[in-house]
Amino acid sequence: MRTISFAVACLIAESSAIKQMSSASPDVYGPNGTNYSNVDATYDLSRIGIDVTKQGSKEQCKNGDWTTVHWIGTLPDGRVVTDSRAEPGGLPKTFALGAHEVFSCWDFAIPKLNKGDTARISCPSYYAWGGAYTQSPLGGEPIPLNTDVNFDLEILDCNRTPDDAFTEYFNQPKTTTMQPNKCMWLHLKESEDTGNDMVLTEQEGDVIVHHKQSGDDSQWWEYDEKTHKIKNIGTGKFLGEKDGDATLGAGKEWWYDQYENTISTKIQAWSEDRNAWVMNKYLSLPKEKLMPGSEAEVMMARAAESTNFHWRIEYCDIHLRK
Repeated sequence: MRTISFAVACLIAESSAIKQMSSASPDVYGPNGTNYSNVDATYDLSRIGIDVTKQGSKEQCKNGDWTTVHWIGTLPDGRVVTDSRAEPGGLPKTFALGAHEVFSCWDFAIPKLNKGDTARISCPSYYAWGGAYTQSPLGGEPIPLNTDVNFDLEILDCNRTPDDAFTEYFNQPKTTTMQPNKCMWLHLKESEDTGNDMVLTEQEGDVIVHHKQSGDDSQWWEYDEKTHKIKNIGTGKFLGEKDGDATLGAGKEWWYDQYENTISTKIQAWSEDRNAWVMNKYLSLPKEKLMPGSEAEVMMARAAESTNFHWRIEYCDIHLRK
């Protein structure tokens, strides 16, 4: 009788197992689920289970475009810890797929699904909340650390690009943080050291500093990129200078130094006798006039060392605009 060694027998058995595994359809690196076969041999996806419980269209979701989903999140013990329809507002979430705006588990799994699909995504803890201390949006006990979670996802929409109905675009700043055509407050930085919050304000034709009042349009200013002028939104007049004081009227050209936080008149003239640029003037306030609760007129000064002349820009909430 012909015999074989135990080692050879083991080798034959192992080869048979390999043959059986390779003949599976398809050859899967990760878990298969109902109505889904994983043929993507990547490590991240191999850790995630996908069960498609309801099939939608044949339009597969793509990374980079907007996706809208409803979801229910359940722990292994059956406790529901998040539910989009039960949470405040009851609204689905819209996000850019693959842009790390949601759980990593969603970013990995949803590109394998189609628009209209309903699926259960089985996520390891490190692709969901991981070891972060997290309170369930539905209340009750905190979500246990390092706990896996199952998400029942309903893909309402995907592959949508932004349009004007959903997104409003603004011009970005170019060389300065004083952005054109946007409502802003101009805070006197030195006043913040005194516990006051003093901003540039129009008062009966004069330019003063006054405590910030959110609904007061006499404290709102706007920079015109074409003319380099600063307009008071409440009066429609421009910031200028008269007899050494800041005033409103036809206005002057201004320059905001984003590094020094200064607002000065633009240098426009050449002085032949001094063979140098004419010194620019700073929008400033005499140091002795900055007292708690004070309202002081703003001046234009070349001797900036003896004045408070640093300004911080804060943009107005759009809802405050008239």
